[in-house]
Amino acid sequence: MMHLNTASMLRESLPEMLCIAEYCFITRKKNGGCYGYPCAILLFTIADTIGSYYENSSYSVIVGGKSKKIGSDYKHFYIFNSSEYYGQDFTENEIKKLYDNFRSVLNHNLALPPNHTLYIGEQTDPLLKYDRNKHEPWISLAAFIKFSKNVVERFLKEIDLVVPNSKQTENISKKVF
Repeated sequence: MMHLNTASMLRESLPEMLCIAEYCFITRKKNGGCYGYPCAILLFTIADTIGSYYENSSYSVIVGGKSKKIGSDYKHFYIFNSSEYYGQDFTENEIKKLYDNFRSVLNHNLALPPNHTLYIGEQTDPLLKYDRNKHEPWISLAAFIKFSKNVVERFLKEIDLVVPNSKQTENISKKVF
């Protein structure tokens, strides 16, 4: 489908990503597990995408008790602490580790570092379980899906206020082949 602007494309692409992430989650493999790696890649991509449209805007979130603006790279993941979206209370280090150890390693290497776990979980689970003493983070895919459904719905309602004048839209419009 041809889109006239980035917001129009996101209205199609974000629900598609969420739909396929959910399909990966509900489809069971012979061993009883789900397709957790592609599910997680898609869910982290949704978070990264939404955070990217707030980069260098006036939008701010609380990280480590301080108001911070969403910046580039791992700072797109500040969106996790947004009360309007994911509503988490991650520290700066936890946000950086989510980006580096889950999103980036999954996207670029299709693997996770030792002791990092994706699990099916329940919708009522916290998104991230983390034993700080053992350095063992666990991501609940059920909770991640639940949060992501709400996040995409909310972002699509705000899309015309956020996307057209965003730095990300400007950067995309400069791409040529």
